[in-house]
Amino acid sequence: MFEDYILLWAFGLSGCCAAFFAFHPLSKNRLAVDSVVGPQKIHQGLISRLGGACIFLSLLCLSVINYEPNILMLTLLVATAPVFFAGVLEDLTGNVSARVRLFFSLLTGLIFCLMSGYSISRVGIEEIRVIFEFSVISISLTAMAVASLANAMNIIDGLNGLASGCFIIIALSIAIVAVSVNDTELAFYAFLMASATAGFFIWNYPFGRIFLGDGGAYLLGSLAAGLAVLLPERNPVVSPFFSLLVVAFPFYELVRSTFRRANKGSGVILKPDDKHLHSLLFKIIQARTPFQPWVQNGLASTILLFFALGTSIWALVYRNEMTFLVAGIFICILVYEVSIIVLRKAASSS
Repeated sequence: MFEDYILLWAFGLSGCCAAFFAFHPLSKNRLAVDSVVGPQKIHQGLISRLGGACIFLSLLCLSVINYEPNILMLTLLVATAPVFFAGVLEDLTGNVSARVRLFFSLLTGLIFCLMSGYSISRVGIEEIRVIFEFSVISISLTAMAVASLANAMNIIDGLNGLASGCFIIIALSIAIVAVSVNDTELAFYAFLMASATAGFFIWNYPFGRIFLGDGGAYLLGSLAAGLAVLLPERNPVVSPFFSLLVVAFPFYELVRSTFRRANKGSGVILKPDDKHLHSLLFKIIQARTPFQPWVQNGLASTILLFFALGTSIWALVYRNEMTFLVAGIFICILVYEVSIIVLRKAASSS
């Protein structure tokens, strides 16, 4: 009976926990609340940053209660623990440096490889497959991939529902393909993660009653990376380019932001700014619409979620066609770059 409704339990536990932090007096003092100070801040008021804890606790409780069938789920949670708790500590104190959090995100990737037994062994290009036969290279690249996506999800966590909605799209896309290749175990994990995240999502979007926080963004990014690695590694018929395309939006945001900051000097690479795609889009909507701030925030988030959804739909439709998957990645990059140019011009004329 319990197993039959485990997805509803994941949704309910996460949602109830999020509601507690959103409306309990604890969220009205300065413990783990989001500041309105900072170049990347576009919200108002003091909001709890413990949304990620709700997702983590929901997944952990259900995995422990239903232990035997969920060993891999527990492995993923243990692997994500270092960067998750580093993020939560930053949410609580504001004193954990970006370099320290980057170290723990790399550590999370390493633990994932060692505990799960999986690492990137191919990228869909036979000519360079021999490189991945060296364990050091394979594990190192996987650790960097996990760290990259963890930080990418943290970067796009600037609008209500954007990071969590993007993760739900990624998890469901991977679940659909996992079902199609009869990997029901991985599909179940992906559905479970999406369900727990949806419990948080209903309180975060569109009103922003509670935020993911750094801990939650790192958690979802790490879990997304784990799913993206596991799907093609467990199922050789799935192209690694499918996984790359479904995470293309947050991943390219990280790449683009890193290069942009690097051009200003190495000292600002890890410092936040307001030049991201979602930041620019929100500024334009804010300047040109008469809506309430929460409506403007939700509108900007919705537009970008359709962008993420579009890349995932393309990946699902052409999941067996590597040429189209690669084309989808380039189209995603092109749309992003054109959008940045248009938004910058619109901002300068406002």
